[in-house]
Amino acid sequence: MSIVEQKTQLAKLLATENVTVQHKKVDTASFNPTTRVLTCPIWKNMSPELYDLLMSHEVGHALNTPADGWHGAGSNKGKNYKGFLNVIEDARIEKKIKRKYPGLVKSYVKGFNEIMGMNLFGIQDVEEINKCPFIDRVNVFTKSSYSMPIQFSNEELSIIEEIKNLESWDDVVAMTDRLWDQAVEEEKETVTMFDYTDIEEDGDEDSLGESDQTGFSANGDSDNENESEESGPESEVTEEDTEENESDVDDSTAEDGGDDKKDSNVDAESAHGNVDGDEVYEPSCETDESFRNNENQLLDVNCLENVYINIPKPRLDRIIEDTKLVNKNMTDFYNGLSQRSDYYFSNQTNWRSNLGGEEVKKLFNRGHIMNEFKKKNDRFISLMAKDFEMKKAATKYAKARLYTSGDIDVNKIYKYKFDDQIFRKLTKLPKGKNHGMILVLDLSGSMDRNMAGSIEQILILTAFCKKVQIPFRVFGFTSSPLVQNYDKDGYKTDPTAKWHTAENTLDLHDDWTLREFINSDMGAAAYKEAFENLLMGKSSWSYSKLSVNYQNIPQALHLSSTPLNESIVALGSIVPEFRQKHNLDIVNTIFVHDGDSNHNSGYHTWDEKYNQWKFVYCDRNVNTILQDTKIRWASSAVTSSRNNCMTNDLLEWLKAKTDSQVFGFFVSTKMSDAINYRYVPKNVTKASNFYATWEIKDAAKKLARKQKFLESYNRGFDQFYILNDSNKLTTDGEEFEFEVADKNKISTRSLASQFTKMNKSREVNRILATKFVEKIAVKL
Repeated sequence: MSIVEQKTQLAKLLATENVTVQHKKVDTASFNPTTRVLTCPIWKNMSPELYDLLMSHEVGHALNTPADGWHGAGSNKGKNYKGFLNVIEDARIEKKIKRKYPGLVKSYVKGFNEIMGMNLFGIQDVEEINKCPFIDRVNVFTKSSYSMPIQFSNEELSIIEEIKNLESWDDVVAMTDRLWDQAVEEEKETVTMFDYTDIEEDGDEDSLGESDQTGFSANGDSDNENESEESGPESEVTEEDTEENESDVDDSTAEDGGDDKKDSNVDAESAHGNVDGDEVYEPSCETDESFRNNENQLLDVNCLENVYINIPKPRLDRIIEDTKLVNKNMTDFYNGLSQRSDYYFSNQTNWRSNLGGEEVKKLFNRGHIMNEFKKKNDRFISLMAKDFEMKKAATKYAKARLYTSGDIDVNKIYKYKFDDQIFRKLTKLPKGKNHGMILVLDLSGSMDRNMAGSIEQILILTAFCKKVQIPFRVFGFTSSPLVQNYDKDGYKTDPTAKWHTAENTLDLHDDWTLREFINSDMGAAAYKEAFENLLMGKSSWSYSKLSVNYQNIPQALHLSSTPLNESIVALGSIVPEFRQKHNLDIVNTIFVHDGDSNHNSGYHTWDEKYNQWKFVYCDRNVNTILQDTKIRWASSAVTSSRNNCMTNDLLEWLKAKTDSQVFGFFVSTKMSDAINYRYVPKNVTKASNFYATWEIKDAAKKLARKQKFLESYNRGFDQFYILNDSNKLTTDGEEFEFEVADKNKISTRSLASQFTKMNKSREVNRILATKFVEKIAVKL
């Protein structure tokens, strides 16, 4: 984990909330109390202590600075008032964050020393800071954790003690107003003094110095009473004359531009805030301004900019094709196919299964295929249900607690003299969990040879859910919608029609859909129809010679590209609705697929010039990071559309947003390729598939040849299974056929050996269902 990831997690922990942390190419860290977004610069060569100081400082604002008060403070004051407020509020929030987390004190001391070494305050040493105004000395003193040997008068020290004890925002504002007004008066006195010396017509440097030394004391009194009497009236006259001269300067400047001396006088007036002839004196905190100006020294100017892209909200009513539409398409197709089956299938032989015409017709006979499915799978589905209930019960009883009731057990009362355990015992079991499941099937073109096995396994899991009364929904994602989105003139609708587009939202494709085949809310007749339609679909893909030969495949099962990323984002809204509707504790989302998602390589932003949304391509000159500010989530690494990176990021987002367990079943026609590009060994959960060494891959291939599947640990999945090919997803019959050369010589050993062999074969062929039951019975 990089230091950026570490400190991002630290910020969330310190804030005791899931704040949004963004790292951008900005000069200074900041926190927005309204949106709860903590923005940090992309710092270079940052020590852990200085990182802790800067990060925790902003977290201190997040915890303690009110949004309304902060943005509105000083609105009727001068522009430099906010600098004074920064100093006092920083002292308060740093005190609070260090009090809450004492371990930060060391980081603040070391971090401050680094800041001083970089001269970010614009001062070199204590002697220099001792010459600064009070607010600057307060700024450096408080940020040094009150450790720097800075000089203060007794009156100033009492104010320092008050600053140490500030607790509320109102206290901060009151103290800031007090110091601001005091600084304004000091500034006024200073400016008046210099105005007085400037108008001495015959004065020179020596007389100015003498006036400075003898005319004013530390408390503002004159050292010489006579001099004080003379200087008073003269000062009054001088002020009047000065105002007249200023007016003359303005007039002459307006006419002929004036000379350099006159221009400098005007600038001096502007610095003091001359408004309609009234002097407005505005002090400043030079060390605060210097820090803000110099803080960009910490920035890594050579780094790439981070672009944070929001995940859009889907319009589910435009994305989901409901079960009525889907099953009407399939039922109508198969009804028409059965009417022409005598002609179409007569004397034809399927090249895959070597079936004759009459045998092929059975594949499309609803009654026949349903009976065959039940005959082959009913017993196994019952065993799955039993295993599931046992697993739930075992976990439930493992969490059981034994309590002593207040009633005496009469059968133990005779032991009262030597045993005080004579009360009845009560065993309390935790409440059972409500489960739900969402199955998502890949309907991409490369799935053609895996569709038959995948559909059958989907149906096994569907029947399992029905038996144990688990709510479920079965979807297929495809870019071949049953109903195309065209307007009345025949043009395609707005490409953002399926997504709520906002500023900086990920560009997701519009020509795709989630097709819902079957769910647990369907009535008995509709469920039977949908189940048989999927069985017919399995037969279609078993019979089909080529994936492009759609003569015996309904449109609902046509294959296309792979909008996997789009389906994940849509599920971010589907799963919460599904959970709420059925009051579920555990939701499991299962993907059955065989390839990478379509690429999503940009985002939408608003074009002010043309008053419309425009697409911005994310090239390699920026780092793209996905985020969801509503749930305070951001991808842990730079997102890329390559090598499943974006898919993995979106799966992590799906888990964070929905609290769903996510399982992946990757079906491949070539196990070696799947291992080379998909396999991630254990304890490398954050790595890409290419982290496995060739030695690890070779060992994985040997294990795959033995057990026909592999457990992988791909990022974003709770569990990821790589299957050898679609044949491993199909199920075998339950009949045990004993093979022996001489049936008159049957030994117990040979019988046991072949029975064991059959059971192992069943376990491999049903690995998807078996592993599913093992993992989803309880939350991982």
